[in-house]
Amino acid sequence: MKTSLLCCILFACDASSAGHASCPAGVIVATSDYGTSSQVGVLPLDGEPPALISSSVLGVDPALASSSGRRFFIERDREQNIFELDACGYAKATFASHSPSESFVDPQDVAVADDASLWVARLFSRSALVIGATNTEIDLSSADADGIPNMSAVRIVGANAFFALARLDDGDPNRVARQLAMMAVIDTRAHVIGELVTLPGRNPFGSMSLVGVRVMLPAIEGSTSTMSSTVVSQAGRLGVEASSARARWR
Repeated sequence: MKTSLLCCILFACDASSAGHASCPAGVIVATSDYGTSSQVGVLPLDGEPPALISSSVLGVDPALASSSGRRFFIERDREQNIFELDACGYAKATFASHSPSESFVDPQDVAVADDASLWVARLFSRSALVIGATNTEIDLSSADADGIPNMSAVRIVGANAFFALARLDDGDPNRVARQLAMMAVIDTRAHVIGELVTLPGRNPFGSMSLVGVRVMLPAIEGSTSTMSSTVVSQAGRLGVEASSARARWR
């Protein structure tokens, strides 16, 4: 059975984790054969074999995320749960990514706000999910004509949550990206949309990273090439840079 390394470096972790003294030092990884099972655990950096944990609840289409020093395993199929991990890859908390009235929302990413709430990007939902003392949803359906903006990633910087919106054609069986992608910027305290910024490409994928004041979304499929796009926040104004297209908006 072939196993693929799905997600790798969240961040290095030390060898100490309560209840799991044998956990090696290394980085959190997840693997999947995309058919029957997934694993999560630690890949040592000294060449030793990985210490992986198998479980029937992990699904076969996982993703990893890290935010504010917390680690998460996202089960994107089956039960669509989000597991918070300890330094060894063991689940220490479980969060549902959808309400009982919803079916398949396909959670893609999670970020932690300064009040410890979890902000979840859901590919096939009209709204972003905020998991806190009371769960709430923020409607982003106005960003896409078909009502499903296809959130692919989320990153929180200060009091702003940045959501990458793929804006796929959900009426097409192949969900083709016919529109330019957008970035939704949401105030994490007021829970209101501050801005919707159009990006110079389609179908964003992969996680976002923070470099200085720049929120990087490094892989956006343009009409003829892949470009590196950046949403920039300076002096209260947002703009977009596309390095390969040499475009800049202010």
